[in-house]
Amino acid sequence: MASSSVALRTAAGAAAAAAAGLACACAFGDALAQARPAGEAHPAQANLTRVWVVGHSGTGKTTTARLLAEKLGALHVDLDELHWLTGWRQRPDAEMLAMLVEQLDAAPSDRWVVSGNYTRIIAPWMREHTTALVWMRPGFYANQRQLWRRTAKRWLDGGTVCNGNVESVANILQLNSESILYYGWVYFDATEAKLQALANSLVAEGRIRPQDVLMPRSLTEADELVALVGGGR
Repeated sequence: MASSSVALRTAAGAAAAAAAGLACACAFGDALAQARPAGEAHPAQANLTRVWVVGHSGTGKTTTARLLAEKLGALHVDLDELHWLTGWRQRPDAEMLAMLVEQLDAAPSDRWVVSGNYTRIIAPWMREHTTALVWMRPGFYANQRQLWRRTAKRWLDGGTVCNGNVESVANILQLNSESILYYGWVYFDATEAKLQALANSLVAEGRIRPQDVLMPRSLTEADELVALVGGGR
């Protein structure tokens, strides 16, 4: 991404940049989301026994993981549900990790799909047990479009997420990382770098194979990935 675009994603310019980003996302998101590098792994090549689905906010991690778990006959665990208590209070790190390990240890046939990043808390344990990484990776503008649409829908519908929490205007419009829109705009590059480092290290250390890293570049590609699992192999 050009340096001028990165400069826009600062605390001082976040509000104006977000408005511009929404317009750009609607105009160019579809085209950018279709870009995919040659030679990416096919689901039939991956070891989908224990899958970790990661990605930036709003990329469709939870939905893809849930559908993938259903197709695989595996347990699905959403990390947001473990991390966020009512009132948007955060569960202590050690307690969250203990709950995750307890649930995954009880997974039928040791098959599970975990959705969410939280690498600071869970990465050491997940590195030892994950057999495949699904990195939901649309481009920046496609991601912004998905994130804005999802947030607007949640706000308008008044639907609950993460143990009864709701997206409020007060939360959404904050110019700090407590706002999902601010976080999605400002921290996109940092999250991209963090997940790239995760994928690289898992492969370099021999914990998973290159073909065990799957990177859907759009929601359509994510649906195609799920369709190719199981009976489509």
